[in-house]
Amino acid sequence: MKKSISRIVRGQLGKIGIGLYDTKRYRTALLDDEYVIEKKEFPVRVYSHYMNELLAKHSVANVLDVGANVGAFIWTLRQFVGFTGRIHSFEPNLEIFKHLDQKAKKDGNAFAHAIPLGKKEGEELKINIMQSNVFSSFLTPNSYGESTFENQNKVVKTQICKIRTLNSVFPEIEDKLLKGNIFLKCDTQGFDHNVIQGADQILPKISLLQVELNFKPIYENSPSFENIYELCLSHGFALALMFPVNHTEDGALLEADGVFVNTRMTHTGSN
Repeated sequence: MKKSISRIVRGQLGKIGIGLYDTKRYRTALLDDEYVIEKKEFPVRVYSHYMNELLAKHSVANVLDVGANVGAFIWTLRQFVGFTGRIHSFEPNLEIFKHLDQKAKKDGNAFAHAIPLGKKEGEELKINIMQSNVFSSFLTPNSYGESTFENQNKVVKTQICKIRTLNSVFPEIEDKLLKGNIFLKCDTQGFDHNVIQGADQILPKISLLQVELNFKPIYENSPSFENIYELCLSHGFALALMFPVNHTEDGALLEADGVFVNTRMTHTGSN
C-alpha cells in the first residue's frame, strides 16, 4: 500500500516536472558498471530549470567538473540542463575513472582527467575509497557519517595521490576550452575548500561556481558552511541558488549544493 501511494505521488509530481530524490537508490545506482539513474528518482528537473537559465545568462560554454565520479554530472548537463558546451571532468579514484573516461569519449565533447585536485601542488595525500564510491574522499568519515548512510560511507581501501592544483592544470587545458565563460563545479566530499584554495589564480576567470555546503559534518575536519561560504565571498562570489541534497532524521538540512556567481566579472566576455 505504501509503495502504491508513493507511485501515485511521484506520478502526480512528475506531471508538473518535479522528481523525488531517493538518496539510497540514487547512490547505490552509481555502484553498478552500467549505472542507471532514474529520472523520477532524482530532483534534477528543478535544478536543471534554474541552471539552464543561469548558464545562458552568464554565457557559459565550458564546465570544469571536479569530483566527477563515474560521470553523472555529464549526464545531468546533457540530458536535463541542455548544456551543449565543453566539459572537462576530473576524478582521482582510478578504479572508477574508466567509467568516466568511457562516458566522456561517448559524449564526444567531454574530456576525462585522472587528476586529483587540491590546495598544494605535489602534495601526497591518501584518498579513502568508500563502500559506496560516491562518498570517497581525502577526508575520513566521522561516526555520524558512517551511521547515517548505513556504512556506505565506510573506508574499504585507500589510494595514494599526488595533488595538482587548478592553478597549474588550467594552462594545460586552456587551449581546449571554447569561447565563452566557465562554470566550475566541485563535488569532492568535504574537500571543495582545498580545491578552491588551489584555484585562487584562475577564479577571476570563473563565472559560476558550485560547491558542497555542509551544515552537519559527515567527515572529520571538513569545512563548515560558514567556512566555505566566507571563502567564496572573499573571492567575489555571491550565492545565487541552493539545492538540498540530504537532510537529518529530524528534517534539518544536512548537505546542499550552492551555486555562486562571480560579481567581479562581466558575463558577456570569453575565457
